Amino acid sequence: MRFRSALLVTFASVLPALAQTPERLGTVSFPVSCAASQQAAINRGIALVHDFWYEEAQRQFDRS
Repeated sequence: MRFRSALLVTFASVLPALAQTPERLGTVSFPVSCAASQQAAINRGIALVHDFWYEEAQRQFDRS
């Protein structure tokens, strides 16, 4: 029982730090024919797809 409690406390202290970890996506340059102001958002969406963050990529494309 002590082990479970210690494990729970450890995870509880680590999870907030993981949630605040900055994105580490690669650099993508994917030319598009839409407005130039949308280029950065499209590039981020493509980078998310290539990093297997499909749901976040979908949200990014929906916002674009």
